[in-house]
Amino acid sequence: MFVSQGSAKNVLEHQPPLEHSTASALREMTDLHSILDVPIKSLAQMLAGKSGAAALPLVVILPPGQPTGPNQRSPYVKGSAVFKKGRMIGRIDEDVTKSVLLLRNEMRMNTVTFTPKEGHGLVSLALKSKTKLLPRIKDGQNQD
Repeated sequence: MFVSQGSAKNVLEHQPPLEHSTASALREMTDLHSILDVPIKSLAQMLAGKSGAAALPLVVILPPGQPTGPNQRSPYVKGSAVFKKGRMIGRIDEDVTKSVLLLRNEMRMNTVTFTPKEGHGLVSLALKSKTKLLPRIKDGQNQD
């Protein structure tokens, strides 16, 4: 499941540069584990759960030139939309979304790019990750 900024029809009408359709491009992004992957069944369970909260990937249409070319507009997942009791209550950016993926052990690989203090250019690191959360409960109370 995805949520779009504007109408879904408008998002689906744009042709991405490397895929046959917008739907294919979005599916490819979820397969790469770089965005939230929320099947409709999971969304229903989250919204019906105790917190009534969920997050979905937020699809926007990039302006021309970013990153596809000067005349082409392309759909892009830019963070996540946060829902509470079936209503969108906010957004989280891409960095926070990646943090959520790390905590949920849903991000397998990530690339971090930075400029070194000494030297020129950029350095990119491909990182693998695995998260295991172990709750600590003592006398019936959660221990932070």
